[in-house]
Amino acid sequence: MAFQNSAGGIIIDAVLTDTGRKYMAQGKFKVVKFALGDDEVDYSLGIKPDGSASFKIEDNLLPPILEAFGSENSNIVHGLINLPRPDVLYLPILKINSKIPSSVSIHTDQFCYLSINKETTRKLESDLGTPNKVLDQASHEKNKLIIESGIHFPEGANKETFDELRPSEHNKNAYIMNLGLYDKYLLVYADSKLFKNLMSAPINSVFKNNRNNILKQNFGPLVKSVKISLPQIDKDYDVYKIDMIDNKIYEHNSAVVSFKHSALRGPRASITALNFELIPELLNEPTGTTNHRYSLLGTTRNDLFDTGNLYDFIDTTIYIQGLSTSYRLTVPIRIIRYVE
Repeated sequence: MAFQNSAGGIIIDAVLTDTGRKYMAQGKFKVVKFALGDDEVDYSLGIKPDGSASFKIEDNLLPPILEAFGSENSNIVHGLINLPRPDVLYLPILKINSKIPSSVSIHTDQFCYLSINKETTRKLESDLGTPNKVLDQASHEKNKLIIESGIHFPEGANKETFDELRPSEHNKNAYIMNLGLYDKYLLVYADSKLFKNLMSAPINSVFKNNRNNILKQNFGPLVKSVKISLPQIDKDYDVYKIDMIDNKIYEHNSAVVSFKHSALRGPRASITALNFELIPELLNEPTGTTNHRYSLLGTTRNDLFDTGNLYDFIDTTIYIQGLSTSYRLTVPIRIIRYVE
């Protein structure tokens, strides 16, 4: 549905999805619950010049509200929730952790690199330079994409916010566990035209620190995940359900700077590690024939880094969503192959 306040009148535009039309034809259609979302609203428009929030966006700045779509996955991305506590100012998010050994990050060109073979990895490491890391497709034990769930606030947040949301075990319970915002599972959406499978950290993995902030972590070897039949965000995307593990990086005392190991400045909830297995057609060696998908979906023989090394690559996006928070993280992936 779409709610529109236009020209002094309120319009509610309701469109049935394919499933809704099916139930209507069977005489079983009945509305039993509803959800609200605010995908079109840009709340930065409510920020005053001094940086404070007005909590009111002027009518002339309100964006147009999209019409209702018939696709069941095209409407609410950022769903609204109702929390009974006025002290909750930050909700858990998903964030890439690039602070620990073997973790990759988004590079300056805004992509995470996924190498198809060892030769490509060697060339990329040379061209990108230290400390940049790349993913090796189908690797169970090498570099990983680390995803954390928890509360994050800006580095410049005031002292009151930092004191209130210190990443302690007590605050984890108060602001995450007790509100039902603990992401025990992730949904990961990946393009089936490119990806054969997805691998994640086993449930016996460990990520914690002691009172001296010494890190103990073990995310491997990664295990293959199973595709599930939940609604897809696109007809070409597969859906994977991933088990998260408990994130036990705590600030045990004020002298310990716990975000040395975590990308989150507030209480942490859960964490996992990911890697991807590509379809065999993309795995040609440099001496082999370039698969047509590289020219159809990407770019071929490109001197990406002005080093003389030529690469074929395809850009795609992985969508990662917390099952409890519904927060969705988009990760741009560049599948890359060294040519010569």
